[in-house]
Amino acid sequence: MRKISSAFFIFFIFFQCLQCLAFADEIKKKVDELFIKASSGMVMHRDEVEPAKKDLIEMGEKAVPYLVEKLDTQDAREIHTLVDILSEIGEPCVLPLVESLKSEDKFRLRATARILGKIKDRRAVSPLAFLLNHNNHSVRGGACSALGKIGDTTITEKIIEMLNDSVETVRKSASVALGELKDLRGVSPLVSALKDPHYSVRMTACLSLSKMDEPVIDTLILLLDNKVDFVRNLCIEALGKIKNQRCVDPLINKLNHPDWTTRAFAVEALGEIEDPKGIVAVVKLSEKETHPFVLNRIEYMLNRLNKK
Repeated sequence: MRKISSAFFIFFIFFQCLQCLAFADEIKKKVDELFIKASSGMVMHRDEVEPAKKDLIEMGEKAVPYLVEKLDTQDAREIHTLVDILSEIGEPCVLPLVESLKSEDKFRLRATARILGKIKDRRAVSPLAFLLNHNNHSVRGGACSALGKIGDTTITEKIIEMLNDSVETVRKSASVALGELKDLRGVSPLVSALKDPHYSVRMTACLSLSKMDEPVIDTLILLLDNKVDFVRNLCIEALGKIKNQRCVDPLINKLNHPDWTTRAFAVEALGEIEDPKGIVAVVKLSEKETHPFVLNRIEYMLNRLNKK
């Protein structure tokens, strides 16, 4: 009797396993069919793209393993589709995606980092930080971007270190990430990045400093006397983006600067702030300015304000 019972139990377990495998195969087949439609660029599937994405998102956790396994694709449309779907599914994806970061495939690592950055779950911080030492620059840059979007300031110092990377795209990603983190420890490194050899790093450092808002105003005002033209001008631009009244008088002073590019930057910054005192100063400048580019910026700024 016991032998019969044991045999029946083994058969039952075996039958259950077969059912599970059949169910898994069914889900995989459905995910594959929907994904072909969701990532299709063909005209015949145009009206099926969004509904297919929606169906995959609604499948939720069941679809995750079969979508994650596709992350090594090199097809841009498929990558974009996977980012859209998995980031919408959200939290159920985090642990499978973290596991995916152990891959050696750079395409999988970059796509996975993008998705984790959009989901913004702090469980991904340490695994992403590990990728900051990866030998591929696009993976390092992708990890920087994702960490900035997650917004966990425990990683600030590691992101600051990436401003010294040998590849400018990684330094740019680190600069952007510091603006996302808004950690004041990043102010001094971002100021140093205003002197970076590559313009994209300098521009993103300027934008990131402006995101720090009022706490960086005094630092930027001190830099308005910097002898390096592009450092001085980027600080002017950042002050214009901050749009604080405290910036107005220091910017008005730059309207008399001997360098025409600095005068042009000051005009645009005062136009961004839209303080009446600054506008009056720009109008007065127009009466004596001789450089055509500065005059063009004055005209553009005044026309824009008049249309409001």
